[in-house]
Amino acid sequence: MHEDESKLGQGELSAEQRQLVEETLHAILTSSYFSKSKRYPALLEFSVRHTLEGNHDRLKERTVGMEVFGRSSDYDPSTDSVVRIAAGEVRKRMALYYSEHPHSPVVIELPFGSYMAEFHFRPQPAGEPAETPPPAPAAALPVKGSPASRLRRPIAAATVAAALILLAFWGVKWLAPKSPVDRFWAPLLASHGPVTIVLGTPFGPTTPPWESASPASSMVNFIHKQPDSPIPDITVANLIDRFLAARGAKPEIRMADSVQLSDLRAAPAVLIGAGGDNSWHMRMISNMRFRFAEFEGGAVHGIVDTKNPANQSWRVDLRLPYDRVTAEYALITRQLDPNSGQWVIGVAGTTSIGTAEAQRILLDPAMIETIESKLPRGWDKKNLQVVLVFTLINGSAGGARTLASEVW
Repeated sequence: MHEDESKLGQGELSAEQRQLVEETLHAILTSSYFSKSKRYPALLEFSVRHTLEGNHDRLKERTVGMEVFGRSSDYDPSTDSVVRIAAGEVRKRMALYYSEHPHSPVVIELPFGSYMAEFHFRPQPAGEPAETPPPAPAAALPVKGSPASRLRRPIAAATVAAALILLAFWGVKWLAPKSPVDRFWAPLLASHGPVTIVLGTPFGPTTPPWESASPASSMVNFIHKQPDSPIPDITVANLIDRFLAARGAKPEIRMADSVQLSDLRAAPAVLIGAGGDNSWHMRMISNMRFRFAEFEGGAVHGIVDTKNPANQSWRVDLRLPYDRVTAEYALITRQLDPNSGQWVIGVAGTTSIGTAEAQRILLDPAMIETIESKLPRGWDKKNLQVVLVFTLINGSAGGARTLASEVW
């Protein structure tokens, strides 16, 4: 919570604050992140309504499972994780909503490990009329032969000289070669129009047995404990959103399950994250040389090289203690998609750590040179795939290195 926000409990809410919560809830439920679903709006509304009414005893996981998701009276939350999974999805969609509405007067949160809503109120600054600058005094007309008239010619000459210098500066800037970052993103920015940022999540809809049996120190639990879990790729999406907007594009962040092929045909896209929850990314690379794959029931995430299937080294075992995982891998793809007719960029790691590190490279002129140095001349106008490796030390990524690439 920011220092300029206040969190109030149900009993402390004024009538005006309750109305703000109601209005904000309505705005969230009717947004694109919730309006096309049934279970996620139901869970969020159930949580907010009963928090407002003080019915905290009805916000237990077992009760929520029975009343919101229709589970029977013998429902066992330890074996049926429907509520926890839905709550994670609600948190993800709410984060996306607030990324687009950063000035909302109320932030509704569903804290981790709880189904009781929290309300954070942001103070609204009182509107003040902008100051109107006083009109500039009228300039006296110079009299012929006066000192002002004698100064007119040197001033004009100086003005022309300044204009020539400015033109020369812009000419050099226009003719100067673009940075590797600009060249990489150029196909998506050419039209200065909409760009769809498609966001998925790195884990499936149910908790597999291997994950439940993994120790607290495992890589999978280390990732789940990160501050931006359960939607670690939202940070990447927001950074790319700001980067594209600053260059004249009109980006829009969407969840993968709300995107249709018609959306991808209408505008270029950036596909973030891999796995089952971002099927668009997996579909895009399904016929390419480098692809994501899962092994041992999903416990091992990796990148495969179809030209060298014997290579099994680009893998991360999520069951291992996080301090024993010494490498993370990422795949960057850019192509003119034959299915949509639009340029598409895919950014994903074998875990969310690799996704974040790959994004950093693509937005940093100095770091992207590590990729450019390994690519053939003319790469910026072609389709490409690049496999990267990052050194991991106690879960923190270090230097990057290009392992393989394909340009066509």
